[in-house]
Amino acid sequence: MTFIILTSTFLASILWIEQEHAREKFLSLKNSIEASFLRKLDDEAALLSSHLFFISNSSCFQNAWRRQDRQALLACSGPVFQQMQAFFQVSELNYVTDDFNYFLRVNEPSRYGDSERGRVVHRAANTGELSYGLEISQRGQLLLIIAKPWHFENSTPGFIEMKIDISDAIHEVAAVQNVDLFAFIEKPEINRALWEQEANRSGSDYGWEFLENHIVTIGDPLSFPNKQKHFFDGHVIEDEEPAINYRDKERSYSLGKFPLLDEAGRYIGHIGIILDNTEEQIAIWGLFGRFLTLFLVAGSILFLLFVRYLGRIDQRLATVYRDLHQEITERKRMEISLRKLSSAVEQGASAVVITTDRGEIEYVNPRFKEVTGYSLDEIRGKTPRILRSGETQADIYEDLWNTISAGRHWVGDLHNRKKSGDLYWSHLSISPITADSGKITNYVAVSEDVTELKSAHEQMERLAFYDTLTELPNRRLFKDRLEWAIKDASRKGSSVALLFLDLDHFKHVNDTLGHEAGDLLLKSVARTLTKSVRGNDTVARLGGDEFTILLTDIQSPSAARKVAEKILQSLRSPVHLEGKEVTITTSIGITLGPEDGTHADALMKYADLAMYKAKETSESSTS
Repeated sequence: MTFIILTSTFLASILWIEQEHAREKFLSLKNSIEASFLRKLDDEAALLSSHLFFISNSSCFQNAWRRQDRQALLACSGPVFQQMQAFFQVSELNYVTDDFNYFLRVNEPSRYGDSERGRVVHRAANTGELSYGLEISQRGQLLLIIAKPWHFENSTPGFIEMKIDISDAIHEVAAVQNVDLFAFIEKPEINRALWEQEANRSGSDYGWEFLENHIVTIGDPLSFPNKQKHFFDGHVIEDEEPAINYRDKERSYSLGKFPLLDEAGRYIGHIGIILDNTEEQIAIWGLFGRFLTLFLVAGSILFLLFVRYLGRIDQRLATVYRDLHQEITERKRMEISLRKLSSAVEQGASAVVITTDRGEIEYVNPRFKEVTGYSLDEIRGKTPRILRSGETQADIYEDLWNTISAGRHWVGDLHNRKKSGDLYWSHLSISPITADSGKITNYVAVSEDVTELKSAHEQMERLAFYDTLTELPNRRLFKDRLEWAIKDASRKGSSVALLFLDLDHFKHVNDTLGHEAGDLLLKSVARTLTKSVRGNDTVARLGGDEFTILLTDIQSPSAARKVAEKILQSLRSPVHLEGKEVTITTSIGITLGPEDGTHADALMKYADLAMYKAKETSESSTS
């Protein structure tokens, strides 16, 4: 009888010890999974925030945003969004105005103007810094939202928002930890109308009434893993109960969960954990058999030794298992993150350079060679001075080094030279990398070739402010210069003179010699007028055969009249057009500012009237 009691006690003790060991190991695994999941979200947010940084500092995005040009912004964002989808499964890339309305949804460009009601963007607005957190879409998807304010010229015109479905993050943690993970979202958090609309569109068999108090989501929230849903529906885990065990036919499982919180710390659901521990249970029962045989042979002595030392052995094994598991998990997580970051840099659309704290080049990506012609082997150990062209002012380089040496970020444009000798414009963004001690260890430079953009901008500016035939300032530019000259003369107590003239019988030249001859005549007059005035004066063509001249710092009306007489004398020289000699006559109207008027429109009107008065007197005269 005593032997039976001892045997029963022995078996019960073994069972209790193994069950407690399995329970503690599962709880340790649950805590490790939760920590890995939160680290994964932090890693994803940090990785995507670096891309938001590159986007917000790209000249293409800045120029499009500054002009409020949705089509140009979409053209810049489309390739970036496709690349982010391929590498990181980003589901949305959005631009939000400073009044929290969507300016552009890259994946749905036709839809804009919606109000942004999420907490992440509003938190970024309140803090002025990058913000991220979990949110639930109205159709039941778990999304990681990253939002960054877009700063420009001491203002915040809006925000860049990126959304990523965290299904891959859950899959990755599950693969590393060798468990099944599922996100359970509370049913009241979901918009029923959107749910049923999506269910009808996809032909899903799981309607709203099929759901109980929650939905299970991995990827598409309308796709249900039946077995896992059945486990959790039939075995509800209370908040105060960290884990339960469950048997399904010949299989044994441990079930657990940890909460999901949104950016504001509100409970929105939980992550369910399913661990198949069938093999472990089989091993335990096999161990029972071996221990029973040993007990029958060795008796009570071995039983006492087992009770004494098993606790220590079990504790040591649990410690070794936990440390080894954490080390393997961390190594796998770091390898995955490094592969993604390396691939993004190697295949990025921007040129990337990494230097030492002394500016010696350690790394360049393939895009850098495409832009400059230099490979890494050619410039490793050298400094970026190899790209200097001599066209950039020295004070810009001084400001650059003072800024990054102080540990701050620098952004600007440099006029550089390629290996071939060709000049190009580079929009450059440089950031220091610091160690935990705060000491700068490296610099990272991200640049884009903006030569074509600069050239297009200069061409647009020339078309907007200069006459295409004579290359003189047009009416718009001349009027701006006149307004400024009048204000400057008022401050200095000096005067400006406005000369207004047109060519006599210019229509006759066009009719008899043709428009090409007329164009040549206008060019000749433009050159003559430009030579007749000082370098700080302005000659402009208003249109047709009308020209104006702005004379600054005029001491008296007679000085302006002398210039007008000089112009009349210069224009009397014959001009040869189409084999014929043409003599030009004109009349010049003169007015002074600010004596005759304090606004450009008034002075131009008075000068025009003075010119017609001169014409009534005689040709080639002034008034």
